[in-house]
Amino acid sequence: MKQLHKKLDAFWEEKIQEHCRSKCSKGGHFLDFLISFTASTTPEAERLSLDDIKGALMDLFAAGTDTTSVAVEWAMSEVLNNKDVLKKAQEELEQVVSNTSMVQESHLHRLKYLQAIVKESLRLHPPSPLLGAREALESCEIGGYMIPKGTRLIVNEWCLGRDESVWERPTDFLPERFLQTQMDVRGQNFELIPFGGGRCICMGLPLALCNVQLSLANLLHCFDWQLPTHQALDMLDKFAGITLPKATPLLVMPTPRLPKEFYSREFTQGELI
Repeated sequence: MKQLHKKLDAFWEEKIQEHCRSKCSKGGHFLDFLISFTASTTPEAERLSLDDIKGALMDLFAAGTDTTSVAVEWAMSEVLNNKDVLKKAQEELEQVVSNTSMVQESHLHRLKYLQAIVKESLRLHPPSPLLGAREALESCEIGGYMIPKGTRLIVNEWCLGRDESVWERPTDFLPERFLQTQMDVRGQNFELIPFGGGRCICMGLPLALCNVQLSLANLLHCFDWQLPTHQALDMLDKFAGITLPKATPLLVMPTPRLPKEFYSREFTQGELI
């Protein structure tokens, strides 16, 4: 860990210095925003150190990239494994967006079924199955259990999402379960907290949820999808230290659904991606 820390520290140091030397920086970059808080014009109590900036970048890339790609891959896998869900999602997209444009962020609040798909996928496949550790500041009693001061608690979100006492048919992928309820993933419903909750809730929740919904929506709207074989997808997972990706990467064949000008390249028949 010490060796890895030194390598990462040197990497971030190089990237920050490289950005500061770059003539392309015009103040619109996330790193420019962080660096602006190191200036003498900033109140001393609000200034950021170089280590603060490195930590923020580490959070952004470590917590905000792998988890998002894992969430999108699981959602795509579940949708392709359930043809009725795929059909309903594409019908909704055609009604809300039409086949003359790609999905924009402004469309997302009207895509209720797509939102339900994302919630159901996060229930079954939380990208981070074990939430960040909490520590009891004072001794307390929860659910009949005495929790001594200083106890560290790790919540198993994967088990919460499959609890038979809470969820009907917990292992089935049923987005419809979220159409008639106000249950959300923003930390207010403890049955479904893939981003955690309380003061330690994931600070990237709004960005992550938007990215997952927008990516999935455009994948389903812009392409028809076919599996290489007629067999069901392998839905086994593997624990990768922090995240829980598919054990076997998703391989599918896309067919464009929109006019050619919406694509950056040609897609050949039977091409796997």
